[in-house]
Amino acid sequence: MSKTKVKERSTEWKPGQSGNPNGRPRGTGRPVSQLRATLRSLREMEQKALDNIRSSVAGDDVDKEVLATSKWVVSNIVTVNRAAVADESLTFNIRQANLARQEEEARRVEEEARKPGGNVRRFTTAHMALEDEDDEE
Repeated sequence: MSKTKVKERSTEWKPGQSGNPNGRPRGTGRPVSQLRATLRSLREMEQKALDNIRSSVAGDDVDKEVLATSKWVVSNIVTVNRAAVADESLTFNIRQANLARQEEEARRVEEEARKPGGNVRRFTTAHMALEDEDDEE
């Protein structure tokens, strides 16, 4: 049996080495809605709200306002989460549309620059003769 050595490519990462030491540039990741902070607050209150509802269902005496607030917290977690997802989706779609528009504009400008003469109109002697005839009339 012949032993073949596998050459280590210089592009392979060494153990513990990051492939992207600078990380992702800010603002290029998934957009995060400001509603997420509200959602976090509601999630922190969720367990206490569920405990209040369980106590009421078990027959314990729970203040009506506390129970109403507990129900509100639990029911609005889903609503706020949906709103946050919709906000993030809209922001992402707007960002993608703007990026596509910028790329299209850059492509169009590059194509214009490649055209011979750019915006300069070229006249041949035939054009010059026609213009001279128009001037004489």
